[in-house]
Amino acid sequence: MARRSSYSLLVWLVVLVLVGGGYFFTRPKRSKEPHIRLLSWDTDDVVFVARWHNQTNTREYTAFERYGEEWYMVSPVREKVHPELFHRMLDTLSRVKTEQAFVIREASEWENYGFSPYVYRFVLSNRRGEEYTLDIGNVTPGQNYFYLRINGTETNYQTATYNLVDVTQPQGAYRWPDIFDIPFDHLEKVVFFFEGKRVVEIVTNLSGWAMVFPEKRMLTNFSVKSVLLDFYPFQIDHFLTTEVTPSFLRQYSLVTPRYGVVFVGEGRSNTLWVSDKGEEGFLYAYSGERQGIFVVSEGEVTTKWITQASQFRR
Repeated sequence: MARRSSYSLLVWLVVLVLVGGGYFFTRPKRSKEPHIRLLSWDTDDVVFVARWHNQTNTREYTAFERYGEEWYMVSPVREKVHPELFHRMLDTLSRVKTEQAFVIREASEWENYGFSPYVYRFVLSNRRGEEYTLDIGNVTPGQNYFYLRINGTETNYQTATYNLVDVTQPQGAYRWPDIFDIPFDHLEKVVFFFEGKRVVEIVTNLSGWAMVFPEKRMLTNFSVKSVLLDFYPFQIDHFLTTEVTPSFLRQYSLVTPRYGVVFVGEGRSNTLWVSDKGEEGFLYAYSGERQGIFVVSEGEVTTKWITQASQFRR
């Protein structure tokens, strides 16, 4: 009996070893080399960046291209990039490091990690014509890491979610934020509107700045400069659409904007129209010179239109 028990125990031990060994050899292999830098290029080598973002019903495409030393968004609109956020995104893409990694042998298993085919895809091109593809999948169950795939290889990398904050911003956040670009010294006329009506109009001539509406009188250059220079740093927080159509104007309560300003100079104009509706802390707005509807700070609007513009009427 003792011999039979010993034999049975030995059989079970062999089975356990085989099962354990099978798991050891078939489980995903974790990398023993954490903090691997995934791209060795310098940011100065990169000349083109494309980003795809898979959303519920759409696949959003954004492209950026270098012209000389300047970067431009070239899709879905053509304009200069955000001077800070874009370069943080580029720096992140060129320096992203993995915390850990494992190998996935079966192509069908990639879907379990958000690669069907991806949540975000970045394709970078350098001056030598080389390409580098970074796919971003789901976050891990603990919400601490993103899964990454490089150039379609079998390795599934992981990087902390905070490492990718600057590359997963809304498309419109990478656009140029300044609204007014006519040089201040070249301004010839400024008109302020409130609830669809002109409330103040000032012009400049050989004698200096003068109010022509609602009354006619000369203004001191100092008072005009202090007000207008306060308007000039006015910036877009982020874009909501790339279109300005009647339906979007109705949707964002911009058919009859509450606030408006028109700057005229150099044979052209800069305009800004702002709704009385918006998101928390922000108001919907659009400009005739920018493609899309965006939001601006509600506090800045209140300060600039009500406090500053009213100074002309004193």
